[in-house]
Amino acid sequence: MSVADIVPVALGLPSGDFVTLWAPAWREDGEDWEAMLGLDEDLYGFATPAELAAFLRSGAPNDLEDHPSWEHTAQLSALELDPDEEHSYDLVGVPELLAEDPTEESVLELDDCFTMVRTIGSICDIPEIEKFFRKHGDLGATSGGVDNFYGREGAREWTRIGKIVSKNWDAILNLVDSLLVSPEVDAALLAQAEADFAEARTLAAEQEDDTAGLLDADEWEPDADEDPFWASIGIDPIKIILPGGTRFSLRCYINDEPLFLGNDEHIFGFTSQRGMLRFLAEEPDHSMYKLPGWDQVAFRAGSGELNVRPTDDNIYSFVRLPKQMKNGPADVDENQLDLAVELLLDAEDYLDTDVVDAYLDDSTRLGSYVESILGDNTETPADPYDDIVDEWDKLVIWLDSVIDKQ
Repeated sequence: MSVADIVPVALGLPSGDFVTLWAPAWREDGEDWEAMLGLDEDLYGFATPAELAAFLRSGAPNDLEDHPSWEHTAQLSALELDPDEEHSYDLVGVPELLAEDPTEESVLELDDCFTMVRTIGSICDIPEIEKFFRKHGDLGATSGGVDNFYGREGAREWTRIGKIVSKNWDAILNLVDSLLVSPEVDAALLAQAEADFAEARTLAAEQEDDTAGLLDADEWEPDADEDPFWASIGIDPIKIILPGGTRFSLRCYINDEPLFLGNDEHIFGFTSQRGMLRFLAEEPDHSMYKLPGWDQVAFRAGSGELNVRPTDDNIYSFVRLPKQMKNGPADVDENQLDLAVELLLDAEDYLDTDVVDAYLDDSTRLGSYVESILGDNTETPADPYDDIVDEWDKLVIWLDSVIDKQ
């Protein structure tokens, strides 16, 4: 685990919106650490980035002073301390997200909010928060993305989470609010930080105006999910949704043979797109390092220009298939199964094994079942299908075992 930067974050709480700092997990002297800006039992939060900048300039003691990146962080400007959208958590808005039908964006936002509150509970040692998440395992379904909320059972899962939040969320946020302290900052330091912030924002707005309209009105502008850069070098970001969590990786084909981001023994799977971007920018020891154009991948990842969100045909979900398969072929999402088999076979080829072929051979009930849905075999194995689901689960366990969690 490498040293991570300290990240400005925005928290929307019942008492207001606050800016603070979060240091994601890092390893030092053989131990793992994670922290937020505060001191002892207090969590520090500021109304504006300028107030946060003024506090940092003051040199006041806090729990992040021993972080390897602290010296750099303490010199950041108010503009640099203004949290980006990816690190803004509207915690009071969680019930509103659950009041609407789930979408890819709302489920991702919900999962980010749950993760941040759980992180605060762990860092600040709030047993009630840790107990809340342990008790309500349904909340973990958001980590699998919107696929977990398709169909009747998915709708029921979404409703269950809504009821859990409706009953408990206010109390959870009140616990976070009770920790929050806004230290007073020096008036002169604050005035300077506010002036710098206003000047920097004005300059940024002018630069944005200068570049507006440079793109020809008739020029094609790609959808955010379809980054033409990946197409130009023949690599695809992929998302693998397993019962144990969601993983992000990369895959391409060389002479029709699959090549994953990984090594000789494993596919590298990242728990977040941010984590994968950090890896791509910094780590040279992997299977794709010598591919043509890889230097551009690393450069774009490091400069923040790279979009690693996968397109729909590169999202592989294994979460709902077992229940569908148990109900019978008519209930199975054919496209989802086809994609899952595609990924399994690609992983098998990449790792030079025959595990998947053995399970999906036509002579097996599982192979015959899958063929009856995806192939020309019109004869479906007799029910019940519990044994078929058991064999499928073994395949998914194998896939999970060959993905090295990063």
